[in-house]
Amino acid sequence: MNDVYLESFVQRLCAEDDDIAEQGITIVERAGTLVVCGCVASEERRRLIGGRLAAELPDRIVRNELKVLPARPPDQVEELA
Repeated sequence: MNDVYLESFVQRLCAEDDDIAEQGITIVERAGTLVVCGCVASEERRRLIGGRLAAELPDRIVRNELKVLPARPPDQVEELA
């Protein structure tokens, strides 16, 4: 795949794949390695995205640097006026 289209391919895959559906994923190429960056809600999603990208880009080295930031319930009830 041409490097010019690689970032848009990854962003589209992550946004449109039914199992992933993440829009905050980015990639950076460093010394021939694709570094996947962003935040996800669980370790399971982190592994899923890294594995899916590695499978879709078998001729590339993919390093998964996604960070897990689990969602928490709100601290207080929001009151609407």
